[in-house]
Amino acid sequence: MELRTMPVDTHVFRISQRLGLIGPKTTVGQAHAAFDAALPEALVYPLHVLFIRHGRAVCRAQQPLCRECPLVTLCPWGQAQLTPPVAATD
Repeated sequence: MELRTMPVDTHVFRISQRLGLIGPKTTVGQAHAAFDAALPEALVYPLHVLFIRHGRAVCRAQQPLCRECPLVTLCPWGQAQLTPPVAATD
């Protein structure tokens, strides 16, 4: 199956935001445009499948498994999840 444009579903949108590929205020339409500009057609379908698999298994909406994520060193959101909170001082 070949896709000409990246479907920006819930997994693609969430992972793209967490990785910093798109900004926190980016719309789905803007994400489509960004992926269309950046991805060759040959990579669209394989990358979409990988986003879905990763979103279901690791980068879940609820209780993501950042400690197990192979992308955590590239992921600002994941790194923030693994950083212990700073205790408030008086």
